[in-house]
Amino acid sequence: MMFIYSYDFETQLLDTDVKAWLCLAHLSGDIELPDKDEMQRWNASCVLDAMQITALRRLMDSTYCQAWKNLEESHDGEHWSEDAMDLRNRKFQGDHFDYQLRCIARDMQDSKYPFDIGTFSRSQRKRGAASASRDDRQ
Repeated sequence: MMFIYSYDFETQLLDTDVKAWLCLAHLSGDIELPDKDEMQRWNASCVLDAMQITALRRLMDSTYCQAWKNLEESHDGEHWSEDAMDLRNRKFQGDHFDYQLRCIARDMQDSKYPFDIGTFSRSQRKRGAASASRDDRQ
C-alpha cells in the first residue's frame, strides 16, 4: 500500500504533486523499491538531516523541545525566537523552508519530474536563483 502525505503548508500542492509522481515511478518500475535494510538506512539518514533543522528537531526530540520551552518561558515570552522579525528567528524559518525545498528537489530527481529545482544537497533557492529551470536530462 502506498499513500501520499504532505505536512508542509508552504509547499503542500507542489509536494503532493511530486509525491504522486514518485508513487507512479515506483508502481511503473522506474524506481526499484529498496529492500528493508536499505530503506532503514535511508530513513535514518533522513532523520539525521532533519535533526539539523531547529524547527524539525523541536518536533522530533522531546528533550530539545522542552529545553526550548524552558528558554522561552524564562524570558516571559520575550525571547527572540518568539519575534517573527528577529533575524535569528527568520534564519530558523528559512532553514526549514530550504530543507522542504531540498526534499522536494530530491523527490523530483528520483521520480523524473518534468521540472527541476536542484538537488537535495543544493537547491536553486540555496544558490540564490530566482526561479527553477526545465530539466534537460530527458
